[in-house]
Amino acid sequence: MPVIICTCNAPEIRYSGQWMDLNAGGHNARVISAENSQVDLKAHCADLTMLSFNVTGTQMAVQVDGGAWTDLPIQTNWGSLTLFTGLPDASHTVCIRHRGGASAFYMDRDTAFTLSGSAPALENRTDFGPMYPLVMQGQELAQEGGWKNLSAAGYVNPPLRVSPWPDAAIFFKAKCESIRIWTHLDGSGFQFMVDGADAGGMAVTPSLGQYGWQTIATGLDPSVEHEYGISVSRMDYPTIYLYALMLVGGAGLISSPMPGRATLAFYGDSLVVGAGGTGADSSHGMAHMLGLRKKIAVLNAGVSASTVHRFNTGPSGVTTRAGDATERLPDLTALSPAPSHVVVMYGTNDLGQIGGPESLAAFEESYRHMLTTLVAAMPATRFLCAGILPRSDYPAVSRAPWSDIIGQAAGGFHRENVRFISMEGVISDAPGSIDLFDGVHPTPAGYAKIADALEEYAGFTSEMEEVIVSAGAL
Repeated sequence: MPVIICTCNAPEIRYSGQWMDLNAGGHNARVISAENSQVDLKAHCADLTMLSFNVTGTQMAVQVDGGAWTDLPIQTNWGSLTLFTGLPDASHTVCIRHRGGASAFYMDRDTAFTLSGSAPALENRTDFGPMYPLVMQGQELAQEGGWKNLSAAGYVNPPLRVSPWPDAAIFFKAKCESIRIWTHLDGSGFQFMVDGADAGGMAVTPSLGQYGWQTIATGLDPSVEHEYGISVSRMDYPTIYLYALMLVGGAGLISSPMPGRATLAFYGDSLVVGAGGTGADSSHGMAHMLGLRKKIAVLNAGVSASTVHRFNTGPSGVTTRAGDATERLPDLTALSPAPSHVVVMYGTNDLGQIGGPESLAAFEESYRHMLTTLVAAMPATRFLCAGILPRSDYPAVSRAPWSDIIGQAAGGFHRENVRFISMEGVISDAPGSIDLFDGVHPTPAGYAKIADALEEYAGFTSEMEEVIVSAGAL
């Protein structure tokens, strides 16, 4: 029975996640170092072994032909590890996964796999393409909406890109047949965009609690260059974790840089998040809609159940969400350059007494202090202070005093870059209204009307955009 030996660098072998090359125990080694990283290959053979060793504490498993996962034994010394034997002498898909543990898994780079059969060979997998770690990419892969670096789950060099916000997005130009992302598979959802418009529905990841590839789009034309975008439209965990982009087929990522874009930020509660009345899909919210209409970057810094209550008297100085009084302001003030516009949509939870008993006088003091702090931190930013949105449980006469306070606070600056926008009449709070989902949170139809109301204020010409991005000012 013929036998062939394949090196780690064989082009048919695909590595996902994080790995590195080094010398270990007298071997040239490829190290699978990050939790949930994996190796994929397609082998035509009856028997398959791997020269490797596995440090105690590392959990490794193999899957053959999409079947059940089988845990690999611990090998504290270099040796031949059987992945399968006695299978039909045919093509088999193999996935080797790092399933947990702090230690690494080592493969011999020169004698990685040994195949035996009548005509042993590695075969190309057409469902894989180049992997582009997000942290390692330059301006050709624009990342908008509050992305940060995080070393977690073994992803250290380079680290993960994470965001706590819906509508965080990546944009790039490419020629490809399909697009995948390496992300934490936890039930999160992503909206796919082509040339500045939403394309299809939300792609939802399975709830597996591990990292893996999520297909975002298929059936693309690899002969035509398009601008593609992927935005976070559903967050089942507090943070979205992204490591890499994969483009299958065609020429792949286009190397020309994406232009910088001014940022429209949203600061508020669940009405800003846009998930409550949209089927947990923030791409039906006003933030996403306005970003597409104006072709600008969006930071959706909404936090459900948050208020301005005790903003200036809370135990840590700032209390805009229940139980968390330390992180809120830097969500906006740490942005560089500063956002060109910020829509402030706070007050409905204060009206509803979500943060505890709150008087109009207390709301006025808190809102003024919040707005004064924001304007002082970002003097060149234009602030659009939205009044209380119609809701079925509080009639207009009850909402009016709270909206008046917002209007008075905005008007107190006597500056063009701080404006009040009344929300009365923008959506309907009548019984059976198609604008409200539960009497409080807007439906997609309601959010479209809110976006209409904000659009004339949250806009600037394409000629101004370059000035805003470069100078950080209007």
